[in-house]
Amino acid sequence: MADFTENLCVETDGSGEDWARIYEGMLSEDEIFPVEGYRVEFADGDARIWETEQDGETICFSIVDVIDERHLLLAYLGTRENLRSRGIGSRHLAKLLDVLKREYSGVDAIFVDIEDARQPGIDEEDRAHRQKRERFWRKVGGQFWEGSLLVPAMDGSDEEPTQSRLLWFQLGDKTVDNPRLTEAIKTLYEHYRVPADDPAVKASLAQIG
Repeated sequence: MADFTENLCVETDGSGEDWARIYEGMLSEDEIFPVEGYRVEFADGDARIWETEQDGETICFSIVDVIDERHLLLAYLGTRENLRSRGIGSRHLAKLLDVLKREYSGVDAIFVDIEDARQPGIDEEDRAHRQKRERFWRKVGGQFWEGSLLVPAMDGSDEEPTQSRLLWFQLGDKTVDNPRLTEAIKTLYEHYRVPADDPAVKASLAQIG
């Protein structure tokens, strides 16, 4: 495979189509935030995108939601399907974290929210997929909260909340202790537009020791 060191994790304006194809191939239709919606957020500074290119084509990308001056969310990290398990995503992430450490000196961690393999009632194929993703994030150094984020249906229906796992990467010297974790979880729910009095929010926060 050709070397892509010079084009590793370079910030772009998101106007290209390569990253969008990878992104849309990662998710089902009901999970996708519209590409054009993200492009508006890139232009406004509410989100940022970095791409890794090889031979003029994007092979990996990451999107960071800039929630406020203290909170960053790594919303997506994706590699082109035929190039996965080759260390591309790991190298992209390592450079991204270095960039964020330099640019966000006031932010102590970037958070990641992934589907929880421990969720009851999911089929075994889905569970295996979630376990594989968790192994990746552990391999690249993610620090996991042992609790579960409960995420209510975004359409306001009475469906059971889904379970997510929260992890983070240190960007500063301060560790993520329980008060900091509580603040981060409350901020994430606000970002997801879930009311503070929602039972899912209360149940998630109750798991913090």
